Amino acid sequence: MVNGKINYLVDLNKSGRNSPEARAAWKRACEDENVIKVAVFGLNPVARVLASFVMGVTKKKDIRFFIIKENALNWIIEENPKNNKD
Repeated sequence: MVNGKINYLVDLNKSGRNSPEARAAWKRACEDENVIKVAVFGLNPVARVLASFVMGVTKKKDIRFFIIKENALNWIIEENPKNNKD
């Protein structure tokens, strides 16, 4: 884990099957109190299944799946408190 607030951008385009341990580790990482947003993207059908699993079991509200990277990045940037200049 990291110190400070963080966003995750997860590329699942080349992902394969994940072990139950890997899914549990990803779930824990997503639910860390320092994580602001998690944007997951990819066209791979396995990626969609993995993202659906994590999104379904995590308590994190700001986790979303996108088809393309640009949309994922835009979502992370749009309402990120770290980007406010006030």
